[in-house]
Amino acid sequence: MEKTLEEVRKLLDVRRAILNNEDRPFLAVGLSARRNLCIHPEAARFKEKDKVDAECRRRTADWV
Repeated sequence: MEKTLEEVRKLLDVRRAILNNEDRPFLAVGLSARRNLCIHPEAARFKEKDKVDAECRRRTADWV
């Protein structure tokens, strides 16, 4: 995650140089895995990321 955000910072620096220091709106979204974000106790108790993902998906995705 940190590596990706560092790359976004570098991209913004290059973009700013190309645009002659003109700041234009830019949107970047940093995403992370369910393993890092799911706080439900039943899902978070698993150590294996695949199990956490499956349990979190089961509890949040009504189509599953």
